Amino acid sequence: MGGSSNGTGGRSSGSSDILGGTASHAGGASSTAGTSPQTGGVSASGGSSGIGGSASGGIAPATGGNSTTPSNTGLGTGGLAPVGGASASGGSMPTGGNAATGGGVATSGGTLGSGGAPAATGGAPTGGSATSAGASAIGGTSAATGGAATGGAATGGAATGGAATGGAATGGAATGGAATGGAATGGAATGGASPTGGMAATGGATVALVASSVSAADAHTCAVVANGQVVCWGRGGLGALGTGNTANSYTPIPVAGIGSSSSNQALTVGAGVDLSCALLSDKTVQCWGYNNHGQLGIGQAGDRLAPTPVSNLSNVSALSVGGSHACAVVSGSVRCWGYNYYGQLGNSSNVDASAPVDVSGISTAVSVTAGSAHTCALLANDTAKCWGSNIHGELGDGSTNNASVPITVPNFGSNPTNRIMQLSAGNSDTCAVMGESSVQCWGAYYALGYNSTVDKYAPGPVYSLWNAVKVSVGNGFACAILNDNTAECWGNNSFGRLGIGTTTPHPLASALLSTTGSGSLSGVSTMSAGNEHACATNQTGQVYCWGSNVDGELGTGNTTSSSLPVLVSGF
Repeated sequence: MGGSSNGTGGRSSGSSDILGGTASHAGGASSTAGTSPQTGGVSASGGSSGIGGSASGGIAPATGGNSTTPSNTGLGTGGLAPVGGASASGGSMPTGGNAATGGGVATSGGTLGSGGAPAATGGAPTGGSATSAGASAIGGTSAATGGAATGGAATGGAATGGAATGGAATGGAATGGAATGGAATGGAATGGASPTGGMAATGGATVALVASSVSAADAHTCAVVANGQVVCWGRGGLGALGTGNTANSYTPIPVAGIGSSSSNQALTVGAGVDLSCALLSDKTVQCWGYNNHGQLGIGQAGDRLAPTPVSNLSNVSALSVGGSHACAVVSGSVRCWGYNYYGQLGNSSNVDASAPVDVSGISTAVSVTAGSAHTCALLANDTAKCWGSNIHGELGDGSTNNASVPITVPNFGSNPTNRIMQLSAGNSDTCAVMGESSVQCWGAYYALGYNSTVDKYAPGPVYSLWNAVKVSVGNGFACAILNDNTAECWGNNSFGRLGIGTTTPHPLASALLSTTGSGSLSGVSTMSAGNEHACATNQTGQVYCWGSNVDGELGTGNTTSSSLPVLVSGF
């Protein structure tokens, strides 16, 4: 769960896994400049354990587990840089008048989706137009080109194909169309913001959202969409969805303010346990949600229901969100903030930090990945350093001793076959894609991929997995994207988090199936493993999720879990 880390100099960072983000050198997420991810890029997001501990294979409280405190030990997820698609900025009609030239201002967060044309001059509706609060929501429609509707508006409300609060009116985009919260007879209802699976429309033609990356967290998911905007869905408790309230949402809804100008377009987004963060185009970071350990990095106590700037942090090139902490790369150094019980902030301390602190002894980091309670950095010489919890050997140094300062993971970087190309930290595991496209993992046995019930304290190969380009580690499971844009997953499979059509554990890598269960899911471009669910984007910008859906984290409009990938509403 966590934000992606973007590598410098064209080296993509892997996204941060919620429980863990990905760090990568090549072929991965976008650079700080916001370029689109390379084919095969994965947003790593390791699954998080829930508040107070984790599921089997994770960092459990008390016996053998990390935290016996009630703090969150979930992980972050990562997203990659957005593909800069078009989105309508604004698109609502002004209250009580004709459609304004260029359209009115949309609701909080702006109108999402590509193709949401602003209201054109002329074509005023009889009886008034949609109120300013009734702009389209996620990908919601603005007034149709040519006025409130082609040929004029219907009496007393949004015309056919015209703009409506909560979605397009008759012939518009939203499922549920012009209903309560949408365009009502006599005018659009005030505050009718987001239709189920809302889409942009011009003159009534639906246009799906297009995602460049996705980040699966503990119980919510976020994605970067057109024009650097961010949408989230799932559990909204404590403000994790960034909408200004704490309501859950079973379909994507816009994060307030992100993407409203050229300086605050999201390059990547990462999600943790009830928190989310975005790396913006001005190289700053904004976070929102739960803040009990200072994990928002704002230098103050108190949760935030909408994005808030991280204190004293600029020139960021990579970001990763863990369970209850986050880290950023700044000019080769690493800065972290939040929960620090296990030393996961890397500053030779175990004291929480509500603002960024410097990680000791790192000056050549190209990316960073934050897990549940440990963190790793990928260095310019293709080696790695890790710090924090080591209860299951997730630091890879051959021991189970926690470390509050970075320690070198041995035996990496000396020749092409053991160069680390990309790195992902999960709940209690870490995995790396090597120079020859194999994957090596270490830590708790569930996610090691070699059919054992013994933890591994040093790196070892995932059996029968070759041609990997990205890996993402979650809570007791992991997934890898292959060079043919298919994917394989392995490990704990409760709720069907492996996407293989069953809920039976699978210690060896198995193909991620299509939505029908026939053949592999194709065209996979980014992937993020969360706590008990995972998500992927394909090459056309659609988002698929699978696994637990208790809080609507699959984004399908319901709470039905799925052992096969399902298409997220609106994409």
